[in-house]
Amino acid sequence: MGYQYAPSRDETAKTGRIAFYAAAAVLTLALTLPFFGMEVSEDAGYYGFVSRAMAAGYRIHRDFPVGQNSLAFYINAAVFRLFGASPLVLRLIYAFWGLLFSLAFCNLAEKFLGSRRKAFMAFAFAAVLVFQPQLQRGLGRNNLLPALFFLALCARAAISETTAATAAFCGFCAGAAAAFNESLLSFAPFALATLILAKPQQWLKNTACYCAGFLAACLPFAATLLARDAFTGYARDMFYLGVGFRVSGPYSSRVGNLISISWDLFFIYGALILLCLAGIWRGRWAVFFSGLCFTVLVVNATRNYHLLLLAPFAALAAAETVSRYYEAGQPRGKWLMRAAAALFIFINLPALGKDYMLAFRESAHGWAYHVLGRRDDAPDAPAALADALDSIPYKTISTSSQYPALFMAEKFSVSKPCVEDLSLARNSAGMITLRDMVGSLRASPADVFVGKRSSDNPSHLEGFLRLFLKNRYIRIADLGGQGIYSGVRLFAKKTAWRHYRHDIYYSLAAFGENFGKTRTLNPAAMDFTAETRAVNTLELNPRTQTAAIIEVVFPDANRAPRAWLECGVNKTAFDRNRFQPDRFHLLAPPGRTTKLSVWGKPPAGIKVNFYSVKR
Repeated sequence: MGYQYAPSRDETAKTGRIAFYAAAAVLTLALTLPFFGMEVSEDAGYYGFVSRAMAAGYRIHRDFPVGQNSLAFYINAAVFRLFGASPLVLRLIYAFWGLLFSLAFCNLAEKFLGSRRKAFMAFAFAAVLVFQPQLQRGLGRNNLLPALFFLALCARAAISETTAATAAFCGFCAGAAAAFNESLLSFAPFALATLILAKPQQWLKNTACYCAGFLAACLPFAATLLARDAFTGYARDMFYLGVGFRVSGPYSSRVGNLISISWDLFFIYGALILLCLAGIWRGRWAVFFSGLCFTVLVVNATRNYHLLLLAPFAALAAAETVSRYYEAGQPRGKWLMRAAAALFIFINLPALGKDYMLAFRESAHGWAYHVLGRRDDAPDAPAALADALDSIPYKTISTSSQYPALFMAEKFSVSKPCVEDLSLARNSAGMITLRDMVGSLRASPADVFVGKRSSDNPSHLEGFLRLFLKNRYIRIADLGGQGIYSGVRLFAKKTAWRHYRHDIYYSLAAFGENFGKTRTLNPAAMDFTAETRAVNTLELNPRTQTAAIIEVVFPDANRAPRAWLECGVNKTAFDRNRFQPDRFHLLAPPGRTTKLSVWGKPPAGIKVNFYSVKR
């Protein structure tokens, strides 16, 4: 019988650790890669556009206004310079930070729970929540993932043996987390408190080391910003948005902010916190966790995605609670944990399951466009907006929260004012006023204005649209609609969705300069086909090799019928009150058939003018 090699205990432990981290990485990729084809949301477009502009050499606050600041902008911009700006690259940045967070959290969980099996179960539970489609839809907010990565490292140092090195490392991680997410400035004192409570007799030494580490995380970045003359704006944003904004601005912390979040997240984290209450009071860990709860729920209780910062740490505490009851063999405690788990699953599984299923369908529909780069068919409204912008000439562009189209458009140019996001006047707590923004737009009107309207609101900033756009712009695109999934509500009959419609408004000056009339059609009533009993339609073919703008003119503005133009996903309706009283327009891609629909009998004297780009 030959010699059989038996692995040593150290080799077995090393193999088990490699398998542990490899399984965590595989689970992370399994929860992110299938959703790479999801449409680029408003938040993702914001981060993508600002990062793309910075990669091109433009500076925030100097060349365009922003409502917040983050180190993520600068990291994204550096990556964009190397690999180009695209939704795929932004997704890969998201996956990279997700992998780093997963590995750091597994290391923390193994240290905290004392068992890899328990640690992986806690990680799997947390990963399903952290990487849920709600966060991936707003992938531009991947500043949450590096913040979670550094928070996990900070927690690992906080529960380790307190030395000068761990205190400095804890401060470094707290500073890095705050640099990515400004609200975590308010968390920094709680991380320091965990170290002081561990060794009160060395509080001065630990405080000095912690502050040194915190400054080490901030000073190199601050020096870079000083060299680029961008430090003042960054420091103001970080302090004002991280400390004062959430308690003094329009998004100040109110009970209504907590109640208005989507119900799936409300019950997810409510159940998590109830589960972990009996297990978190472990000295330094209690201070760390309660400080994080204070920061997220009180200081930054404005958006439900910030609650994701609590998910992994609550999962750790819940795992500790469950294992403590089971290891103690307490029958009453076991039944209590089982009942709580059953209630948690009953409340949250439908919401999470449905959200994952809908997101997977959405991603499969857009994979070819957003990942493979195929441009023959835009799968969603932001992509269609980007394609439409690429088909028309313009020099300057402004928007109302429609950054996704600006981020994805192949033609990218920033000129002041490049983008004046009117919603910033509401989000910046008065730092940027609507009067100043509208004044700058009137002084230097952009060639293109990209707007947004929601299904439960006739228009976004209706007053601005009436005052500024009327007699200055024509609407050439009305694309709908980005759906926002708000979860399964316990007392609602169906899932709630909110749809956005996206508009492109083209200035009359740019239209006259860049487009020329190619032909005119005078259809008679007999040329229309009765599509239904009340609607008559006429098919139009622009017959151009470039994009065409189709104009429909009515002979009598006071008797103009209800009418609309439709070409693929783009559809505009006649609205005499907002723009020109006797006509309306539509941007049609080259070679695509457009349909004119009229409610009732088409009036005599209708004119259809076709305009193409001047050569």
